[in-house]
Amino acid sequence: IHLVGYSYGAMIALMMAEQLGHIHSVAAISLPWISRYPYHFLGEVRCRKYFITGKQDFAFEAQVYEKAWPRVAEPKRFKWLPCDHFFRRCEKEVAQEVLQFLLNKEGDVEPSGEES
Repeated sequence: IHLVGYSYGAMIALMMAEQLGHIHSVAAISLPWISRYPYHFLGEVRCRKYFITGKQDFAFEAQVYEKAWPRVAEPKRFKWLPCDHFFRRCEKEVAQEVLQFLLNKEGDVEPSGEES
């Protein structure tokens, strides 16, 4: 089972992956990295995770991300795209990124950390 969630739906997908042991991967698109949500549970999400965020996302607080990211369990991957929370004019690129992630049959993801 692969889960793909957008914005708060990304948070729900990650919460489900933490609760259910049989989730293979989660693509979290525009996860709201904001102080109102807890992120401690991400240390228990053991499946493959791909976080895609727009560089102009209004729901991204750098200090929240910087505190939470090191605690996110491996395997994990993060990708910045040059767009906003809604990925206007980047829809095809987001779709292609998610598709490539889902088609990765080996279960490995690229090294953790930020990509440009």
